Amino acid sequence: MEFAESQRLSEAASAIEAFGRSSFPESYTGVALESDGQGLVVYRRPSPALDTALHHLMAGLPVTVHDARYSERELLSVVDQLRSDDAYWREQGLRISTFGPRHDGSGIDLTTPDVELARRLLPGRYDVEFLITRGGPVTPYPATTAQP
Repeated sequence: MEFAESQRLSEAASAIEAFGRSSFPESYTGVALESDGQGLVVYRRPSPALDTALHHLMAGLPVTVHDARYSERELLSVVDQLRSDDAYWREQGLRISTFGPRHDGSGIDLTTPDVELARRLLPGRYDVEFLITRGGPVTPYPATTAQP
């Protein structure tokens, strides 16, 4: 892909993201580059009004639309709840390392060393799908000083 085309798709993705978040927050989920790098994929909860608006906004650009289970707003609400429930989960013995919404609207990515416990406890508290993977806490690299 040429730089100009890459730049054009990047700018279109930014415009779609801003438009979806501001005008269709109940439907919009995310936008990503097609796996072949030749177009964009917009993920959204089914919405004829959003589809029509995207068709007009992105006329002439290679954009496909895919259904999503959750909107970005729904997923970010769960992320906020998880953040607020941190002390509760620690009391339950569940150590959550990382979490965040999946760009395709399929649910929440969550990393923990306690996979089995998370799979048992999380679904009863949140009405969203989780993709739970094993992983420890994120450890930043130690600070270094430049050598002369």
